Amino acid sequence: MHVAREWPEAMGLRVAFAPDGSAWACSSMAELRLFEGDELVASAGVAGEVLGELCFSADGTRVLAAPLALDRASRAWEPRPPETLDMAFTLVAGAWAADGRALALYGEHRPSRRGDDDYDGPAARLALRDGDAVQVVWEGARSEPRSALLVGQDIVASGGRAIDVRDRATTRPLAVLDAFSAIARTLRLSGGRLAAGSADGAVAVWDVATWEELARWQAHPGEAAGLAWHGETLATGGDDGTVRLWSPSGELRDEAEAGPPVTGLAFSPDGSRLLVARAGPEGGVLELRP
Repeated sequence: MHVAREWPEAMGLRVAFAPDGSAWACSSMAELRLFEGDELVASAGVAGEVLGELCFSADGTRVLAAPLALDRASRAWEPRPPETLDMAFTLVAGAWAADGRALALYGEHRPSRRGDDDYDGPAARLALRDGDAVQVVWEGARSEPRSALLVGQDIVASGGRAIDVRDRATTRPLAVLDAFSAIARTLRLSGGRLAAGSADGAVAVWDVATWEELARWQAHPGEAAGLAWHGETLATGGDDGTVRLWSPSGELRDEAEAGPPVTGLAFSPDGSRLLVARAGPEGGVLELRP
């Protein structure tokens, strides 16, 4: 792989391509930046909102930065979906399905510093809004954060040290995957495989038909926050500032230095470009050519 271009103005933790490759976006927890033809065309944030996982809608008309959606034509935020988590919870993480109908939100209850909080419910909750239906997927202790989220066509998955997979329509449990000694940071689904990257740099891959573990390996010495699929290639990026390309079984195919810690990765639809989001003031987005 070699570096083809760098965008210092493209600050953000996550990055995603439009389905037709004509646009891409990056986002931090507070702001989304939209690029068309590789030129910055919009920057948008909403006061008080925390942006989660980033993707484009399947038709490419919307940029989905959970819990919000940006309309590409007007370059304006759409109204936030009706409340999924009740007001007792502070939003920590979120993820959209690419169909733009389903939104998963994970929140935690933060006790009042004034000591006048009489809340006695669960400390954390994961809820799913699918169309007009809202269901509580999971609730429990805050000690097992579910901040790695994914909503697919048929499943919703959340990751702590184990990965909880549910049926999207009913939230019925499908599998609990033994994951990592450290918590899962990122979940990515493609071609019948689910990949997860952890806070200690391990990566694992499962078959979504059987939930059999296919492979597990140490991808980076530090956190593996960046994951992206293209066909039979899995890209990973880590705290060590490297990007690596692997087979689904964990065979190293290529690697490149990205500099600052890698926080997000995205392949173009044809696989010819790999965008790398990097942390910190020296970050920005880098384009690698595999």
